[in-house]
Amino acid sequence: MDYPHVQHRPITHTSTLNMPIATTDYHDLTELPPEHGNDPIETDRLYNKAGLRIEVTTTGISATDASGNAVTLSSSLISTNKNLYNYREARTVKITELNIGAMLSAGVLPANGILYVADTRTSGQTAVRLVNGAVIPSQGLSVVSQNPVYIQGNYNTTYDNPAAIFADSINILSSNWADSRSSQSLSSRTARDTTVNSAFFTGIVPTAGANYSGGVENLPRFLENWTGYSFTYRGSMVVMFSSQTSTGRWVYGGNYYTAPNRNWAFDTQFLDATRLPPGTPSVRAIRRANWKLAYY
Repeated sequence: MDYPHVQHRPITHTSTLNMPIATTDYHDLTELPPEHGNDPIETDRLYNKAGLRIEVTTTGISATDASGNAVTLSSSLISTNKNLYNYREARTVKITELNIGAMLSAGVLPANGILYVADTRTSGQTAVRLVNGAVIPSQGLSVVSQNPVYIQGNYNTTYDNPAAIFADSINILSSNWADSRSSQSLSSRTARDTTVNSAFFTGIVPTAGANYSGGVENLPRFLENWTGYSFTYRGSMVVMFSSQTSTGRWVYGGNYYTAPNRNWAFDTQFLDATRLPPGTPSVRAIRRANWKLAYY
């Protein structure tokens, strides 16, 4: 509270708060643990915190809970036979698709709200896509992947529970998206109004010389003609690394995309520490400091 007769004098020269994680590349937080040897960030790696861990390989799908017990995922919950063309990446992307609504109904979403998924199939770029995600668990849901993540359609719009996406890049596909039109001209990829409520912890392709990153307004990546349509967003965007998989540079117009009307705002529930998305990295420090009241 501010008092009219009290002059607050700020403390200067305070040290920077850094996350106490034994890595300088925070992309490591989203990656699978090493197969052999010690893991210097074992306690912070989000895979190790996840209540459900899914890995897609060239030989199939494996899913386990936090104790290592096998979890059965039917084809109505996860599919690996879809692909889309991404003009920015100039390539076809193989998709692991998670039906969030069906997973919620089936009771397989993790109790601790942290879902890890990695598609490690070789031969081409792979990614994870979230569909049917308008409703997420009341305690919140954080989806973590070392891959790029695509969000298709409205996400976390029914109750606005705490949500986060941790990924190499985050790509927004409207509710009008169709994979069959992804390689066609931009005029064939017309978006529709879409809403996403989620924090983003992700990467960018940094500005270098004449190659612009696209700025915060293009942190979520678009692939459609959004002219005249709105992308509504409530959340918090955090850039912690350079993308390692989605490395295509930002380009506007042409067959790439046109921008939506951006109805964006910070999700104020994140001001409450009890309403942060599951697994949110945090750091705090307590220090004694001098203070002074000046009356006048």
